[in-house]
Amino acid sequence: MIVLSPDSLNSKRVMSEEQPKVKIIKEGVFFEAGGKRLGPYSLSDLDQVDFKSKIASMLSIEPKEILKAELRELQRPITIEELQEILGTTIKHDNPTKTIIFLNNLLTYTEEDQGNIALQSESSTGKSYIPLEIIEYFPDQEIKIYGGASPTSFFHEAGILVDENNIPIDFSKKPKKDAPLEERDAWKKKIQNSRILVDLEKKILIFLDQPHYMLLEKLRPLLSHDRKELEYNITDKSEKHGLRTKKVRIRGYPTVIFCAAKFNMDEQEKTRVWLLSPETTEDKITESLYLLAKKLGNRDAFKEELENDCRRIWLKRRIKMIKDAGIRNIIIENPDALCKRFIETHNHLIPRHQRDFPKLFSLIKAHALLNWAHRKQLPNNCIKANNEDIEAGFKLYNSIATPNELGISPRIWEIYEQVMKPLFRVKNPEGLDKKDILKAHKEKFHRPLSYESLRKEIIPTLEGAGLIYQEPDPNDKRRILIYPTDVSPIFERDKQTKPFDEKYREQVSGINKNEEKPITTSQSNEWTNKSKRDFVVSWLRKLNHWPSEAEIKIFYETNQNGLGSFDSFRIIFDELKNRSVCGKCTHYKTEECIMKEPNLISPTATYALDCEAFKPKEV
Repeated sequence: MIVLSPDSLNSKRVMSEEQPKVKIIKEGVFFEAGGKRLGPYSLSDLDQVDFKSKIASMLSIEPKEILKAELRELQRPITIEELQEILGTTIKHDNPTKTIIFLNNLLTYTEEDQGNIALQSESSTGKSYIPLEIIEYFPDQEIKIYGGASPTSFFHEAGILVDENNIPIDFSKKPKKDAPLEERDAWKKKIQNSRILVDLEKKILIFLDQPHYMLLEKLRPLLSHDRKELEYNITDKSEKHGLRTKKVRIRGYPTVIFCAAKFNMDEQEKTRVWLLSPETTEDKITESLYLLAKKLGNRDAFKEELENDCRRIWLKRRIKMIKDAGIRNIIIENPDALCKRFIETHNHLIPRHQRDFPKLFSLIKAHALLNWAHRKQLPNNCIKANNEDIEAGFKLYNSIATPNELGISPRIWEIYEQVMKPLFRVKNPEGLDKKDILKAHKEKFHRPLSYESLRKEIIPTLEGAGLIYQEPDPNDKRRILIYPTDVSPIFERDKQTKPFDEKYREQVSGINKNEEKPITTSQSNEWTNKSKRDFVVSWLRKLNHWPSEAEIKIFYETNQNGLGSFDSFRIIFDELKNRSVCGKCTHYKTEECIMKEPNLISPTATYALDCEAFKPKEV
């Protein structure tokens, strides 16, 4: 049953000035009535015997009016900004991260709206600190913290042995050796048919380190809410019988939080979780250091200050009331309008949006649950979300939508946006070397980036998201260079208003970028083959074409008397597509013809010297 006062059932009711008020702010608790104001008091004072009666007597009101005012204050509306301010007593900055974690934890008390979170960043950034601080506001009985777990240890630690009817087995009733044979056979059969029941319903699971990959594989159906009860078979070692198979049944939908220093999470897990990262700005670190100094200077005083913080106590009591209210579900009217709004913000829809879209709904529902006393009550312990919840959900979702929909953590997105994109503007089309990225990262963030992390985690993640690709250096095949996949939003010159043909005709016909003067034919003839080659590769890539060595040779021979014009490049480019197939080209040691299949053109392809298809044709 929903525990609410009669006054809170009507969210539009305006409290009259005659009613007493209780205000809980940072300084303490204040009581107001009849023009009088008393306080500040601590929330612990309110629990003392006869305290409310004394306050009522001093304000010349009935004690029950104090109780009503206190209830109204606990159930008053709260905004996301006020929530962030309260959480900010121990978590500086990180507003989207701490808010999403808190709201997901709040959804633990619903029937099916629990979510999953993965915090990914380097060490010392606060991956585990943030969720551990947030669970301080929630009851301990719903929280399970794991430093790490293998599949068998997780099931054994979190589960209990039950019979076929899910009734816990009482080993105190185990028959003794001299018991009748029937009793001993019945007990043996009971143990053989038993299973481990892991009840995770309405629990908050926090993994302080990346769990074993096999455990993640087994938890995938649970994280995606495929079924509320799942059964697994695991092998366990017995002293007498060796390896034995045991049945495990998992029940319920928990809220799961993973804290990992590695970015290479499997794609199947990425789509099932919120991808979040703590901030690493200097402003945040500065405030965190002051907070840390306060804590280390006097731990007892710091702990006492937090325990007596009225706003923190108020939020804990509010969460307790939300749990006791027993809200089963949050109803969102006109979901088609939300779907239309989501689709309008995406030019193209992809399969993973089917898992991103429910995350938006979860934020809307969580905001409504946070203000449950001011939402319309529906049958079957349900409430209805309003427009305020919808706008708050969209605002919060948009703050982390881009990296999450790409399947990368905000930290990797930060490296791409603030380090790699500026380098692409300068280095394109030559490509980036990993050393360039490491150097730029050090200059931007004033701390080193691990080469192994860049090579094994960050670059593969960005490549998997389709933001970059890698190719061997045309001048040194041992060296791998990084290129952007989407040129237009990265390079500022693409924002010029000149028509496409005019812009590229100027560039291809020999405008010197540094001197802004045309390059004469005599000057171009003095270029080395390497300079010519780099020039051709550069501008063919401007045409979104990645040339093979044979194609580059054709451009050399065609433009041997000068750099040529835009039209000559276009004609040769189109001519390449219409060459006849000679069947003598090989690719990856196969007999596939690269002239027939342009996608096979790459530096790894080899070409027969007598291939007629590559002989240049007069233009």
